[in-house]
Amino acid sequence: MTRTTAIMLLLAIAPWAHTVYAQALPTATAASPYQGFQFPTMGGELTYGVSASQTIETGYNVGAGNGKISSSNISGNLAYISSSENHPFSMVYSGGYLASESSQMPSSQFHNLALSQGYRTRTWNFVVADMVSYLPESPIGSLSGVAGVGDLGLTPVQVGAYQGTGILTNYAQRVSDTVSGSAEYKLTGSTSLTGKGSYGIQRFLSNAADATNDSNELEADGGISHRIDARNTIAANYSYMKFTYVNQPFSFVSNGINFADIRRLSPRLTLNSSLGPEWTTSSLLTATSVNLAAAITLTYGGRKNSASLAYTRSTNAGSGVVEGTLSDTVGFSARRHFNRIWTGSTNVSYVYSQSLSNSLLVPFTIQTVVAGGQISRAIGHHLSGYASYTLEHQATEGNSLSPLTFSGLQQVFGVGVTYSPGAIHLGRS
Repeated sequence: MTRTTAIMLLLAIAPWAHTVYAQALPTATAASPYQGFQFPTMGGELTYGVSASQTIETGYNVGAGNGKISSSNISGNLAYISSSENHPFSMVYSGGYLASESSQMPSSQFHNLALSQGYRTRTWNFVVADMVSYLPESPIGSLSGVAGVGDLGLTPVQVGAYQGTGILTNYAQRVSDTVSGSAEYKLTGSTSLTGKGSYGIQRFLSNAADATNDSNELEADGGISHRIDARNTIAANYSYMKFTYVNQPFSFVSNGINFADIRRLSPRLTLNSSLGPEWTTSSLLTATSVNLAAAITLTYGGRKNSASLAYTRSTNAGSGVVEGTLSDTVGFSARRHFNRIWTGSTNVSYVYSQSLSNSLLVPFTIQTVVAGGQISRAIGHHLSGYASYTLEHQATEGNSLSPLTFSGLQQVFGVGVTYSPGAIHLGRS
């Protein structure tokens, strides 16, 4: 099994996002012994890493006059790719414990588990996947979704429609689970029919339950794709999404048609673009609204460097703080191996969220910025140290939002060490 094939099996968890909801995926690059936890690069491999860290947050809950909190953390990552070509299985886990040293923030846990199982024949390809997560607050752009624990630069796993960074909240524990399934039938060697579906829930816990919106999300889509040549593929898709809220009569539906083009500009540079109209209807909308849904992603993957620049525009559930939004998201991520000792990574996203057009709710706008950087240095063959910085800023307008909606500036400083040995080989076909 080649490295490229293996990494695609691992990433089979992620591509459930409809073409409109493009995302930056981890890029297959040569593994190095100094950079901490890495995804497997061959079938039959298991990789893991354990980190101990200290984080300090400033600006937390500024409305209550609090200024700084700190915590000591233990976290870990685990990933596995099976060696089967016809029944590929992949698994990614990230979790840990945040031991708070301040009365302003309780200690908490975080867990993320994604599983994917495939079945392939000469003409059919089936995949089912599930991702469940428990987080103490809004996720940021890292594998764990938690700032300062040493995994910046590892792309978070995505199952279902891509939501982007989302709207930030103050401390608001939440559980989410998304199950997905897809089927692809090859009409010819170049043309395929595809069908996908997913169902996801998000539930808020403890005191957050009284000030947030628990939501359900159903998505189904189908389409056709055609491979023009080795560097170009085109596709057309229809999508249906329904968003409902627990113990609330409100719901809304978005239907869309999009046309996509996947173009390999060079062996290391790929452009994935998708555009199309999206119609949104609801009992709280005075009329059907029509918006442009879009996703444009430029991805670079080299032996030592990788980067991704993406723009998406779509409706979504509202991150628990409001009943539905139309969001524009711009995201950039990059990772660079300076030499055999030093590695750097960065992740920046900007999200502009606004109320749905023609809604009877009070209009609102939310601007969210999340930016982070991390530098890692080898200490030994399997041990590395890191320092990271994450900035979260959000500005809101409108009074129809949850009181837990974050407003202001928060900074997270993290330092730690990571132990991650080489890949464990569990067998190959």
